[in-house]
Amino acid sequence: MTMDQKLWQFSNELSQPKMPYDILKKYAIKLQEDTEGMFNGDVSQIVNDDYSVIVSFYIIVPGLRNYGYKLMQMKSKSFDMPYPAEMQLIGTAEGNVIKEEATNQIDFESKVEQFIVHPLTKHILYALKIQIDIYKDSRFGE
Repeated sequence: MTMDQKLWQFSNELSQPKMPYDILKKYAIKLQEDTEGMFNGDVSQIVNDDYSVIVSFYIIVPGLRNYGYKLMQMKSKSFDMPYPAEMQLIGTAEGNVIKEEATNQIDFESKVEQFIVHPLTKHILYALKIQIDIYKDSRFGE
């Protein structure tokens, strides 16, 4: 290395890792697009007193007076270190919870996608659609 070359360099192009909240927000938008507004997504984040973070993904159903169903939840030990993260896909029946652990951002995104295409998620969306149809039919009978 010659003296005219920089020894200490940084790049403005280095990206910050995406936080779980931001990743889930992307899927919340996609839910609305893919279902043509039948379902919306919402993401909430809570920082606890011990600095652990809980991020939850809700399915919002406009056709049922904006009923919200918590589909997924993740918990990390610290707000500045989101991984490893405990993840849950939450079913309606007692004990019907699928648990995973994500070790990094790529692993987290992969497991979120697995949760989205899981048969349990499909069952929940189907059940919510049936509830929308029942609610519509009952309102026409008024």
